[in-house]
Amino acid sequence: MRHAVRNSLMRLPASHRGNRPVGGFHVAAASRAAYPARQRPPAHSSGAIPPRPAPTLSEPARWSFRLAGEQPGALGDEPPSGAAPLRNGTIFRRPPIHTIRVLLANDRQLILWGLEKLINAEMPRMKVIAKAISNAELLSLTEKYHPDVTLLHLELGGESNVDLIPDLLHNAHGQVLILSGVSDKQVLERAVLNGAHGILRKEEPVEAIVKAIERVHQGEFWLDRITTGNLIEGLAGNSPPDPETQRQATLTPRERDIIAAVVNHPGARCRELAGLLYISEHTLRNRLSRIYSKLDVANRLDLFAYASQCGLGQPPG
Repeated sequence: MRHAVRNSLMRLPASHRGNRPVGGFHVAAASRAAYPARQRPPAHSSGAIPPRPAPTLSEPARWSFRLAGEQPGALGDEPPSGAAPLRNGTIFRRPPIHTIRVLLANDRQLILWGLEKLINAEMPRMKVIAKAISNAELLSLTEKYHPDVTLLHLELGGESNVDLIPDLLHNAHGQVLILSGVSDKQVLERAVLNGAHGILRKEEPVEAIVKAIERVHQGEFWLDRITTGNLIEGLAGNSPPDPETQRQATLTPRERDIIAAVVNHPGARCRELAGLLYISEHTLRNRLSRIYSKLDVANRLDLFAYASQCGLGQPPG
């Protein structure tokens, strides 16, 4: 082996052999001298492998984003706001959350406060945008805010608003949900026939309010079986509605209380009736005039006879 190496080295030019003898460490030195320096890897005294240098790019690296199902975009396209980029460059846009805007209509401040707390606790799913305590304020706020759902009490300030439901639907382009403790099925059925999409009774749990608002906003009806059955029976019948029934359906629960007081205390004066009803005498006279107009009677005597004949002598349960 030594003879073969020696013979190979002797054939090298003198500039490559140098004056050092051949063999041992001098063989390695001669071998290095046989290759140009630019073709040899650099020597490292420590023996550690140097880190690989980062590759140089002819232009800055750029990302390309596209929506799922779309063609890839051009280089340099930026992801839209609210998008979640993936590793493969595809992004999926998160659907925006639509907040259901609710208008509350109730003349009891404590109920308004509780309903507002309950609904705003569900944000961003839904929120209260306005509160009305009278029918005039209800119409004004509906036209101003255009709520998605109006949670309506059927009597505000002693005045019925059943006949206002079509106007609410027209002005708001939303839905009406009735929240009422009225037990008169004719009033509730009339509210539904006027366009209300649901009825929440006072016996239902609090959690049902949130579910009913969502269902009504989606265009569904929130009705119990009794109300639904009564509506189907009424729509299936071909006979025209009774005029007296229609008149009685316009009465508010408070007006029915006044009629019951008139029937149960026929000889009482207006001051005494007002004291029994916890209202002023002036308010009683105004409401009696409204009752006379609705039932087409002339005075208290006619009202007593009419209510006794039609069974209006007891307040609604």
